[in-house]
Amino acid sequence: MVILYSNENLSSFTQSSYKPTRELLFGLSVNNDIDTAIEQLQKGAREDRKSAAIKLGRIRDPKSIPFLLKAIREDPFPMTRVFAIQSLTWIADKSVIPDLADVIRGDQDDLVRITAIEAMVSFKSRDSLDVLYETAHNLRNPKKVVTAASLAIGQIRGYSR
Repeated sequence: MVILYSNENLSSFTQSSYKPTRELLFGLSVNNDIDTAIEQLQKGAREDRKSAAIKLGRIRDPKSIPFLLKAIREDPFPMTRVFAIQSLTWIADKSVIPDLADVIRGDQDDLVRITAIEAMVSFKSRDSLDVLYETAHNLRNPKKVVTAASLAIGQIRGYSR
């Protein structure tokens, strides 16, 4: 594991002068950037919203969960929804599983649905199996969505086919 440290004067090395900083770890000024990213996610142009979703995932602050969920439900740009889902996996709060299930059942974009399926795998929760079985056995679903759901079932159950 690599830990980055900040130090104003590298020539005067003392243990107490080196402190891990989130700014160096994530390349962000966390307190200001989370508010800015949330605002961009809500009101920015299409590419800004996508970048904001990524930035919120890198910060990994649970404060951003409601805003990411809103983007997943309401953003018209599929890639913003994809990156918002990915950010939720980085934050790793299992409370979003029901929201991801709604995405799997109802989003019109296959990539968004597949990303939500893959997110379910990252949570390793058997609570997600019902929606995955439902998706895998629904003949109206595109083959790539059915395949993703089937693979996810195998991974969550502890084996892959």
